[in-house]
Amino acid sequence: MAICAALLLACAAHAQVSLDSVRIAAKDTVALAKFYQGAFGMQEVNRIENPGGTEVFVNFGATVEAAKANKNPLMVLFHRDSDEVKDPIAHVILSVKDMAATVAARSRPPVER
Repeated sequence: MAICAALLLACAAHAQVSLDSVRIAAKDTVALAKFYQGAFGMQEVNRIENPGGTEVFVNFGATVEAAKANKNPLMVLFHRDSDEVKDPIAHVILSVKDMAATVAARSRPPVER
């Protein structure tokens, strides 16, 4: 019974965490968005003009409307001054509904399946 309870808690914590988006840095975000459209059929679903550069949001879809309706996480292409920069930070953004439950579930020993 204790194993079942532990599995349920672990599953509940995982269910509360989802991938929100992935961020990719590039000097020319508009050109990179065009590459993703041509290579993978992704569409631009949003664009933000910031003082530091343009952010372009892309997602999979045959049309812009289909990409906007797609519930998959977005890829956010954000500006950096040079493509030569080594960026040691992974830009993966997670949505967490209940951080305390997620942390508590991760602090327990893993359950063998």
